[in-house]
Amino acid sequence: MDQHRQQLIKSYQQQLHEKALEITRLCIEISSQGIAHAWAHYLGHIDTFESDVLPAETDYQDKSSKREPLAKLNVRFHFHDFWESDSIIREGDERLGEMSRHIVYLRYLLARANSPTVKAMATSTLATKKDLGVI
Repeated sequence: MDQHRQQLIKSYQQQLHEKALEITRLCIEISSQGIAHAWAHYLGHIDTFESDVLPAETDYQDKSSKREPLAKLNVRFHFHDFWESDSIIREGDERLGEMSRHIVYLRYLLARANSPTVKAMATSTLATKKDLGVI
């Protein structure tokens, strides 16, 4: 792999890692304040970062209830070293965009004074969810 592609991949991975740390911090704040059930984790064996947000009143004991996430994120940190630079840039920008939208949504939840509920989630408009990057 040439030097330019190697530096490009390293730069994107560093930016993705920084966003992952921000998401993890926001999830801790959201969960500890009881706003929602938010978590983030890194899966080292597949070089992937995940984050989910569920309503605060989610019942984990009721196996029949559908757990509809308020937000969900799944981003790979690995870039193939045989990709051309334009593919690395396109894929890197897309992944950074996904993470940025997730951060915007998490910050939105923190800014809201009340807990998101299943009812509120069900009645929210599709446009609102798209604007916030939930879907």
